[in-house]
Amino acid sequence: MAVFTDRGSIVHPLPIAVLISDKDWREVARRSREVGRLLQNAGCHLPYPFMTFSLLALVVIAELRLSDRGLIRIGEKGLPAA
Repeated sequence: MAVFTDRGSIVHPLPIAVLISDKDWREVARRSREVGRLLQNAGCHLPYPFMTFSLLALVVIAELRLSDRGLIRIGEKGLPAA
């Protein structure tokens, strides 16, 4: 995961299945907080944006998708819900 804003940037690699870090838990916690701080400074008001964005990318959550158009709710036929 990477966040780039006009106030800073951070890269948070998740090399294991694009879900899990191979870093020490302290480093993961520090980077996760930094991701959240940058996103909140950019206007994101989610309480834990890193976790939210990480989970939305999972294909096992069939009802929601995060795209370049924002959060999309998927209907029964696999198409964006009206």
